[in-house]
Amino acid sequence: MGLFGNLLAFATKLKQVPEEPKHAELYTESVQDRTIVGTATALTPENLLQFLRLAESGDLRMLLAFYREMRARDGHLDGELSKATRAITGAKIDILPYPTSLRTRAMMNTAEAKRAVEIAEYVKEQLLAPEIRLDKAISALCSGLWTGIAALEVEVLPGGALNGREKLMELCEIPAERFRYKQNTTELMFQPGPNQNELIPVEDLQNENRIVLLIDDEANPNPARRGILRRCIATWLVRNEGLRWWARYVELFGIPYRIGKHAANDRTTQQALVNAAKNAGAAGWAVIPDSASLEFLTVASSATGAETHANLIDWCGREMSKVINGGTQTSDIQQNSGSRASASVHADQMQALVESRAIEIAAVLREQLVKPLVIRNFGPDAEAYTPEIKIRVEDEEDLLTLSQSIKNLTDAGVSSLPVSWFHATSGIPMAEEDEPVIAKPTPTPAPFEPSVPATAQILPFRASASTPTVDPLLERASALAPGAADEIVAPYREVIDKAIEEGVDLTTVLVRVLHHARFEAVTAEKLQDLLASVMLDATMRGIADQRRERGQNA
Repeated sequence: MGLFGNLLAFATKLKQVPEEPKHAELYTESVQDRTIVGTATALTPENLLQFLRLAESGDLRMLLAFYREMRARDGHLDGELSKATRAITGAKIDILPYPTSLRTRAMMNTAEAKRAVEIAEYVKEQLLAPEIRLDKAISALCSGLWTGIAALEVEVLPGGALNGREKLMELCEIPAERFRYKQNTTELMFQPGPNQNELIPVEDLQNENRIVLLIDDEANPNPARRGILRRCIATWLVRNEGLRWWARYVELFGIPYRIGKHAANDRTTQQALVNAAKNAGAAGWAVIPDSASLEFLTVASSATGAETHANLIDWCGREMSKVINGGTQTSDIQQNSGSRASASVHADQMQALVESRAIEIAAVLREQLVKPLVIRNFGPDAEAYTPEIKIRVEDEEDLLTLSQSIKNLTDAGVSSLPVSWFHATSGIPMAEEDEPVIAKPTPTPAPFEPSVPATAQILPFRASASTPTVDPLLERASALAPGAADEIVAPYREVIDKAIEEGVDLTTVLVRVLHHARFEAVTAEKLQDLLASVMLDATMRGIADQRRERGQNA
């Protein structure tokens, strides 16, 4: 099209009025969502049993709202779920061309590979745009793993991107309480507004690509058994009640109890004692006749009182940690338990759980968000090129360990390590075309040292050779008649002295001498004599300088 054509197309696009989003807003907020399970609701075993039975019949609202209240009332549970969520939302996200065979060196210049790259770049531009907040969308899908169901509303703007393609505008979280099953069926329904009787089949929304839906453990036919929080209900209830039991214990045995006694039938004294006890503070008290007695019995055991309650609450917390993150030592280390080795095992277990959850979320995004986006903007035949989404929650290889391993392998003769493997393993991206790269610096030439043989200065690697070699120019210099070398070097003495004073190497000295000799008519044989004489002169002067230094230091 050329530069002029591109500018004209861009100017035309600026004049166009942006189109409206493809669909009207699907979900509208309602104050009724706040009070499905109120903050003051008594969460007794009887109430929880009612929530579970409603969920079994298909009405998920009470159970899902109860899950929110579980997190709000338990800091440990909320912390464990937040930690599991951050492990995924904080990971690097790669959007890679697909199929993977097109990413090989042999296929990267084919037409198929170029199309796959074009599609991947478009998807990357849409999903990773700052205004989309993909991290929040992934966080919302994580909640589906905890509660059993989660959904996102997809909003796109036709023609909002380059080349007239759709622009992804928003991924909005939909409260899970808006979903429930049609009574006595397996059809999932959605409530778009405050009217609880206005329901839309979820299948219709999925066919229109208006939502992204994650259902955890979908193969389980009972929706009341889905989600990780379902496994935590029993221990959460005991932990929640345990705090109340502990508070009662402290009330009874942690604060001194006051007992007032009065004579039998002495109503005046009795009333005075009651008034005094009420006004003396919040501690427990009792007013009884002096002929009566009141005793507080305690359990005679080594694990009594506060220790018993603390152990029970801590145990329940650890059980929930195991369900959510695969272990307890990623949160804390109990007394007389744990070590660096066991902590490493727990970290590995958590890493395995995080990786499996990231794969599940990436698959949902690719299938329900990216694939429809590709088909609508590149045609049905582009479905096969739907990019791969990778949420890289795995730890990147330690660069020091990796570099040492590569050095050991190459030193051992391994020559088949591909560069692409190194970049994938280390997490370092491949350089773009013509992009500056960090390279090994060029070594600086060593300064001229007259005492070192000329060959070792010109070819340093020969200095360590097992069999010494004799420089042919030095052989020629030694064959010259006595005094002939001085006579040959004399016209160039000033050049040689200046070069040696600057500390340059022998090669530079020879080059400078040749530079001055080029203006004279010198035969090839005389030129060899000249070079040999310069080398001999430099060598002898180096020996003389060393002797002079030894004499001064003696």
